[in-house]
Amino acid sequence: MTIADNGNGFALVIGPEIATDAEYDPLRHPVDLRIDGGPPARNSPPDIRADPLAALADTVNLLAARGISLDSGNFVTTGSATETLPVQKGSTVTADFGGLGTIRLTFN
Repeated sequence: MTIADNGNGFALVIGPEIATDAEYDPLRHPVDLRIDGGPPARNSPPDIRADPLAALADTVNLLAARGISLDSGNFVTTGSATETLPVQKGSTVTADFGGLGTIRLTFN
C-alpha cells in the first residue's frame, strides 16, 4: 500500500539500521542536503514540521481503525527534513545526517 500526501516519494534510499540513544530527537536532527555540491537545502524547522513519531502513531491508529496492520519489515516514511528540490539527470545528491551517516546518490 502506498499513501502520499505530497507525492514526492518516487524512490527511497534505505541503509542499514542505525542505533540511536534515548536523547535522539528526529524532529530536531539537522540534515545537510546538497545537489551537485550547491547550497544546502533549507531544513524544515521544528516549529513548522510535524513530529515524525506522532505522524507514525496517527498512521498506525488510522490503519487499525480500518482493520489494517503494519507488518514486520514494512517501511513508513513520515516526511522530509528539508525542502523539496528538483533533480536533473546526471545530478548527484548528497544528504549528510551528521552522526547517522551520509547518503550519496547519482541520477543516471
